[in-house]
Amino acid sequence: FEKAVSIDAHNVNVCKNLGLIYYKRNEYVKALECFRKVHRIDSTVNLNIEYATASYKIGMIHMEQNDLIKAKKYFEEAIKILPSYPLPYNELGIIYARQGDYDKAEAQFMRVITLIETNPNDYKKGTRAYVNLGFIYNNKGAFQKALVFLEKALEVDPLNPEIYNHIGIAKCGLGLLPDGITFFEMTLQLNPTHHAAAINLKRVKETLIQERNYNATIAKEH
Repeated sequence: FEKAVSIDAHNVNVCKNLGLIYYKRNEYVKALECFRKVHRIDSTVNLNIEYATASYKIGMIHMEQNDLIKAKKYFEEAIKILPSYPLPYNELGIIYARQGDYDKAEAQFMRVITLIETNPNDYKKGTRAYVNLGFIYNNKGAFQKALVFLEKALEVDPLNPEIYNHIGIAKCGLGLLPDGITFFEMTLQLNPTHHAAAINLKRVKETLIQERNYNATIAKEH
């Protein structure tokens, strides 16, 4: 196929098939080059799933390298190719969250939820969006709202320690400190090296001790 492309660079079928070969080999950069060429020659060719996935995969590579600008570019390209593809929206939301723009992040995560709820086959893909929305709402102080999405995430992925940690944060935000302790402990049961949960657990226990000591002092004074 590579030889055929060099002979006839404008042959749509040859470019498409070569791109699919690269795609199956997980050589997404080469695959994307072929898919782009196909669409330049004939934009009606149906390569949307492979084309969008290749762009998404390259975006993920840039995310791992912490190059958010390039990652964003590829996620946006994937969405443009296939607007019904939920995964790039989630990653865009993460980028916005890292940049502190929680409103834009929330909009992207909600887009994922909308897409997966209209397609039950994608329901599992929504777990991260539910967790990320929980994170966003916890950061906004909307703890009850956070719990709604975190509990949905738990239904789909009941062994994910990150979900229990975020629920613990929401419970503490609502003033339910003993419940928060329970969820932080469950996080550590699933992942004993979960650093954030260990810190959260320590802080909440210290807060409870301080409250009890304070209450005991007040009781003595009266």
